[in-house]
Amino acid sequence: MECELLKHPEEKKKSLETLKNSASPTSEKYKAVFTLRTFGDPEAIEYLKEAFPYVDDSNLLKHEIAYAFGQLKHRELTEEFLLKVLHNEEENEVVRHEAGEALSNFLDEKINEVLEKYVKHSSSLVRYISSETNVKIAETCQLGLHKYREREIALKRCGNQYGGTIEPAPAFTVEELRENFADKFTDSADAASAAIAICEDPSIELFKKYRTIYYLRDTKTRDCLQALGKLLISQKTSPLFRHEVAFILGQLAPESEAVLDQLRESIYNESEHEIVRHESLMAVSSITKNKELIRSFVGHSSKIISDSAEVAVDLMDYW
Repeated sequence: MECELLKHPEEKKKSLETLKNSASPTSEKYKAVFTLRTFGDPEAIEYLKEAFPYVDDSNLLKHEIAYAFGQLKHRELTEEFLLKVLHNEEENEVVRHEAGEALSNFLDEKINEVLEKYVKHSSSLVRYISSETNVKIAETCQLGLHKYREREIALKRCGNQYGGTIEPAPAFTVEELRENFADKFTDSADAASAAIAICEDPSIELFKKYRTIYYLRDTKTRDCLQALGKLLISQKTSPLFRHEVAFILGQLAPESEAVLDQLRESIYNESEHEIVRHESLMAVSSITKNKELIRSFVGHSSKIISDSAEVAVDLMDYW
């Protein structure tokens, strides 16, 4: 589909028009973002920047534009835009998180200095610079700092699978897991069980937990899938972490049907953060053709959940 699309550059202008048209359904605008991301050239990037203020009523779409910029890695064209989004305290936290993660993908020392303004490190715990600094933004920037420090490994291991998707952290190998967390490998604990213990341990830094769940993704045995399902609904982890688990389960479709119950539990949990429920909705739409389950969230009081449900139902037919 992508190669065929690239033969029709006129689709770029059509996509911009769709995004700027207030009457266009969110699902059509979402596909327009995807189209421009697929082209990924300077013209498409400028169109995405131009469209951003026109989709101000949808944090889902703004988040997708920021995500696209992080995947495309045209730093010279997107850095200033992403920094503006990250610094905008009036912007939704989900959008700012995505801008921060996108900037982290550039693995640049100067950007690292910006990320440091949002978070300080002390005994592997996050310390916030001010009471206004949002926890998810701080955690995102913390991840970026660690990714920069591990940039040699990140450059080798990130972006090599799942359509070249650039991960926020490089996966551990099982040897690295055992070396770093020997105490979690008890006589009866296999790697999947050890991974759960690692990710639920509050003393372990978030970046290492991310590297652990990407180990589970890359190993993708049934035990590893079950471990990801347990971590998705674990309250011993942060919303940002659980949202990444849901994203991974979407990547692992259809194998992740094994943990469909946990994804449903995440979606229906009204006390769960919208960033997690959004990602769980998108994952479920990749696994099942049960439109009624997804459609029931269209019109939800959380706009990002409602938009995600609308898009997910549409994508079931689109793909």
